[in-house]
Amino acid sequence: RWEMEMDKIVDSPLTGLGFGGYWGEEHFLRTDGVSPHNLYVQILVKLGLVGLVLYLAVVARVFQKMYQAVTLTGKNKDPEFIFLITGIIALIGSHTYYLAYSFDSFSFFFIGLSMAAVNAGTTGT
Repeated sequence: RWEMEMDKIVDSPLTGLGFGGYWGEEHFLRTDGVSPHNLYVQILVKLGLVGLVLYLAVVARVFQKMYQAVTLTGKNKDPEFIFLITGIIALIGSHTYYLAYSFDSFSFFFIGLSMAAVNAGTTGT
């Protein structure tokens, strides 16, 4: 399935096909609506290289903020520490999962809780 989706990148490698790419005959999914089973391939097809780089930059920034907060809360023995650890595990686990499957929004529940702890001001970051 990846191969069929990767063929589409040739048309627009930098910006992708966009989210409306299902409607034209030339862009219709040859997999009958089944995703490529890889979030990164899906982002590359839909948003191009620019979109994939931006997505990965956001994920890296979120990880950086969580890691900084874990370091601080671990030293201070703050109760938010468990939320931050759970968020980091969910962030790493979900993005590993995305190598074989596409987007699953449930993991963002835990990542959101962790970022709420980061932004609450109690962690000092």
